[in-house]
Amino acid sequence: MKFKKIVLASALALSTLMPVSGIQKASAADDAWKHWKDVCEQDDQCSTVSSMTMRKNQEGYGSYQKIEIISGAGVIMITDRGYVKAMKPGKAAIRAYTPEGKYMIVDLTVM
Repeated sequence: MKFKKIVLASALALSTLMPVSGIQKASAADDAWKHWKDVCEQDDQCSTVSSMTMRKNQEGYGSYQKIEIISGAGVIMITDRGYVKAMKPGKAAIRAYTPEGKYMIVDLTVM
């Protein structure tokens, strides 16, 4: 009986150290996307919202007129060449502007 209590206590202690489940991660990602979708719908200059994944140290989004970080400045940065660079795992969002002045919001997940 004592052995069963030790095993149960150990299992409970380890469960508090386990990472967030995939369902909880998906829910948080959906919430962020919905937030940016709501922001976009309230602004006539916003054309769309997309969700993308980048790997750490990857660069992208260099073809836009201008890029602004609107969330997650510690996760991504804008290089001197105007590219978005993924610095560390986490969530971020950018506004990517076209030459016509419209922009899209990109919800980024850095792995």
